[in-house]
Amino acid sequence: MKGVNKKGGVEKVGLHIWIESPHKNNLVKIVKNLGFKIDRQRPDFVITFGGDGTILRAEHRYPGIPKIPIRKSRVCSMCISYSGTDIEDVLKKVKADQYKLEKINKVEAIFKNKKFLGLNEVQIHNKDPRKAVRFDLVVDGKKFSEIVGDGVVFATSYGSTAYYRSLGLEQFKTGIKIGFNNVYPPKKPLILSGTTEVKILREQALLIADNEESISLKPGDVVRIKKSAQQAVFVRLL
Repeated sequence: MKGVNKKGGVEKVGLHIWIESPHKNNLVKIVKNLGFKIDRQRPDFVITFGGDGTILRAEHRYPGIPKIPIRKSRVCSMCISYSGTDIEDVLKKVKADQYKLEKINKVEAIFKNKKFLGLNEVQIHNKDPRKAVRFDLVVDGKKFSEIVGDGVVFATSYGSTAYYRSLGLEQFKTGIKIGFNNVYPPKKPLILSGTTEVKILREQALLIADNEESISLKPGDVVRIKKSAQQAVFVRLL
């Protein structure tokens, strides 16, 4: 029977694990040999064996479940190890409670009562690359009218090394920031503190969360963005 130990982790006996990876068949034997159970429906931990994209996909499928990120891709900012041998060492430490849990803020967009959660970011992007999207932005009661361009990005500190940085913006360590994608008039990044509203004025756009979820927006649509109460959880070895 599963439960919570004094450290805020999960009891060692009968730990259930799922492996999020196209290469998971190579890892199942290692996991089972260490006494863990493969459980796709209700895992206590999710191993991600890949890169940043694998982590994002796992978080969307298993939100809030502690992730054990193992590197297979060249790009993986949260990964802690590299090979099958390392995976065995990592899981032995997890089984021995030699880890802590690190929580990371996520960002949330709300459109028509539906939530879109981003570990990296949520963004509003022009749907047709040939046409700039025009939108109003309200941040902490201050309105920025008639912004024209490719869109706007709401990035977490985790995601500041990803698409946010590809816009030429600097990585940051705390909070959520608003970055602008090729807009006129030019704008410096802003801090997201409360709830921000984006209203589409002209042309169609896409609301995108971590490239995992998207929905079309049309003129008149309003999206509200804020820091999510939900957090991603990562295993960090001691």
